[in-house]
Amino acid sequence: NDSPGAAHPFHIHINPFQVTEIFNPAGGNTTPVKLPQPWIWWDDFAIPPAYQPPIPQGGTTAPPLVPGYFKMLTRFVDYAGIYVLHCHILGHEDRGMMQLVQVVSNTTNLEHH
Repeated sequence: NDSPGAAHPFHIHINPFQVTEIFNPAGGNTTPVKLPQPWIWWDDFAIPPAYQPPIPQGGTTAPPLVPGYFKMLTRFVDYAGIYVLHCHILGHEDRGMMQLVQVVSNTTNLEHH
């Protein structure tokens, strides 16, 4: 999340995920927090907001944003097909903060003769 201010509630359809690490620079963290097992299954989780470091004294431009993020694990075993992941803030979703996911089977029907 490279937007300061608000967390973005990430939501994925069909396949849940487990959050393994969270980095929230806006909350004062300077390093990611690795979560202990057993991890919880989620279908939505807030991506922490970015942090805007202050303009250094005597400077004229702000340093670059430090984005927030989380790392996740998932298993694409329940459903092969197309579905979406998106921000659960309705206005963001309506303006296109959405992505298609296509899961394909790892088997093949090709044969060599």
